[in-house]
Amino acid sequence: MENQAAWKKWILSFGIFACVGSTIFASPIVQTLSEAYPDESMTTIRLITTIPSLMSFTLALAFASLVGKKIRYKTALVAGSLLSFVGGVLPAFWNQSFGQIIVARLIYGLGFSMFASRNAVVAQSFGQKDAALWMGRGTFLGNVISILGQLASGRLGDINWRYSFLLYFVCLGAMIVNLLLFREPEKAAEQSKSESAGQKEKLFTPIVVIFALLSVCSALCVYPYISSISNFVAARGLGSASQSSWASAAFSLGGAATALLFGRFYRALGRWTANVGYVIVILGYLCVLSANHIAMVVLGGVLCGAGNNLTVLFIPKRVLESVGPSRQALAVALMAGAISFGSFFSSYFMVAARRVGSFLPFLHNEVEAAFFAGICLFLLMFAALAVLNMRESKKSA
Repeated sequence: MENQAAWKKWILSFGIFACVGSTIFASPIVQTLSEAYPDESMTTIRLITTIPSLMSFTLALAFASLVGKKIRYKTALVAGSLLSFVGGVLPAFWNQSFGQIIVARLIYGLGFSMFASRNAVVAQSFGQKDAALWMGRGTFLGNVISILGQLASGRLGDINWRYSFLLYFVCLGAMIVNLLLFREPEKAAEQSKSESAGQKEKLFTPIVVIFALLSVCSALCVYPYISSISNFVAARGLGSASQSSWASAAFSLGGAATALLFGRFYRALGRWTANVGYVIVILGYLCVLSANHIAMVVLGGVLCGAGNNLTVLFIPKRVLESVGPSRQALAVALMAGAISFGSFFSSYFMVAARRVGSFLPFLHNEVEAAFFAGICLFLLMFAALAVLNMRESKKSA
């Protein structure tokens, strides 16, 4: 697929990244769901946004070890988008209890887990030379889908929260693209032959371990915005589901901007790309915490999304460069699994942050406490990565 026309690569990127972009369609209606199911705790309600991450964390590595070897890339993409469609749309019709919605989200998460190796698929399919370019463009497409989906979800949620789940028909479109247009990359077969010949390559390099830990911590800090910004907007009296969808979409808007320009950022900043991303996220959270108008929340969301995508795109690119070809799918899946691990446990991170920060009078609820804890943790990650970068600079000097 390396020599295909750019327009066809854009369409294929839609097939690879659309289901990833649909992950947070349900975020704007978290507060609405808590009103529809008043007997469920908010931690339970938030499972609709974190359950897919749990499934991805538990299954991503297993799929990554098989994809491109025993399971064709095309088979994984088609099956993943089909399951994402079924699990995504199901709550619109099957919702007599909140437990049924959780089951549907588990099905969606099963499909989502098959996309954990998406960046490795891009590198294999589009070529290592253009990997950063198309990783960024694919992520840009995913963010555009997130923006439009969340805005529509908020609007539909004001009418009836069930309608929001109909937006997952976008996954059906992705399935059709993957089924009709995706061609199995030749390198996958070559990689399988090299492994069968006994050429084993190391997976857990120091770089892989360090960035896996950073990915967990970043997700713990960022996901409270994704899952709970509607609660924050409601608690501050800044608007309804529609206004919450603006704040949610703003996160994706910022991410889309940096994703589209990621190649340029990476060439200009090099190993300091993630550090710049951490600073931008911190500025975003400061805007959100100081907000007394929805516009400030939207601005903070744009900054959080922009900074987060710089790190989310930089890490797999850096990891891909640190491992051999036969370990790339596993290494990228490990990063995705680390993000999913942090995302799932972010609800418990919020509870812990509220307990630890209870002595601070300017923190009024667990969402604000999580945002403040995120600022502190991002500062620590910035310092740790700066030390690593300076050591690598000395070695290369």
